[in-house]
Amino acid sequence: MADTMDIRDRIKERLDALGLSATQASKLATQDKGKSGNPNLIGDLLRNPSQSPRWATIEKIAQVLETSPEWLAKGGA
Repeated sequence: MADTMDIRDRIKERLDALGLSATQASKLATQDKGKSGNPNLIGDLLRNPSQSPRWATIEKIAQVLETSPEWLAKGGA
């Protein structure tokens, strides 16, 4: 069966699995050297289906969501 989920669905799945809000995960993904991160990164992505995040952003989000950037971007096994 083909993977019909897109990146937004996979982000939501991992947020739920980890018990994180989009805001919490966004802050963790974008914090830099102890400075607070952008709390809107993931929420903006979830609300705007036409937005395509850069690979570096996908890598940061994937790290926080404890998954691979490849799975997050494209799904699959």
